[in-house]
Amino acid sequence: MAERREETRDWLRRCVDGLVELQDLRNQGQLESEAAEAICERLDEYWPHLTAKQAELAGMASADLLMRSGEELPRPPLAMDEEAVRARFQQVWEASDWLGALAILRTKPGFIPDGKLAFLRASIYERLRLFRVAAALYEWAAVKTGDDSYVSMEIDALVADGDWEAAAARARAVLDEGEHTPFLLLNASYILLRSTLIMHYPEAHEREVFSKVAEVVEGALARYELEPDAWPELVTTAVSVQAHALAQLGQREAAERVYMNWLARTPDDALA
Repeated sequence: MAERREETRDWLRRCVDGLVELQDLRNQGQLESEAAEAICERLDEYWPHLTAKQAELAGMASADLLMRSGEELPRPPLAMDEEAVRARFQQVWEASDWLGALAILRTKPGFIPDGKLAFLRASIYERLRLFRVAAALYEWAAVKTGDDSYVSMEIDALVADGDWEAAAARARAVLDEGEHTPFLLLNASYILLRSTLIMHYPEAHEREVFSKVAEVVEGALARYELEPDAWPELVTTAVSVQAHALAQLGQREAAERVYMNWLARTPDDALA
């Protein structure tokens, strides 16, 4: 029975991943391309394997993803005032009734701005382990709000989906852009470092990545003057990533200096 559930779940994931890919092509004006046609053929193959509930969820995902192109068609508003809608949404959320929560959000309550709406939807799809949909909606939340925390959530969702290549590409874009919060820069550096170690790129590419990571982390630490007392976990992560990148470049003395400088500022951690 467990194997059967996992098999049907795999069909659902294939379906929603295909829907994300198809809508990405649609947003790029390539809906009539051979790539889009191939995705449609795959969806025709996958769909009959879904249960009724999974088909409903896939349909919701398809409709929710349309918010990225401004083509979403909301359901009629609920026949209740704002306070009642808030209470109802909290009730279904606490009950982990994710289809019910998505249904309420499909009415696009006026008190929820688009960025927050994208975030709430992404959070639900992440709980449903449909990480590719979650990543797409976190990305849209970042676009609508300019909040770097949503970009970090997008990258983490791609990692959770097992797509290290996509996560690495997004992380590298963040490092190349440069002007981001220290948390996002350091999270993106960590993901890029880890993905490079996992994926085994050519040596020249790996060295370029390690150099970029070490440079960005050093710059973030200097630019934002991150203090261990104020940002303990962030600084610890930064030091670990920077030292590891330097070590991968063969600069072991520099890596040791990074660690020793950090240890001098946080001597209590030597006992951890």
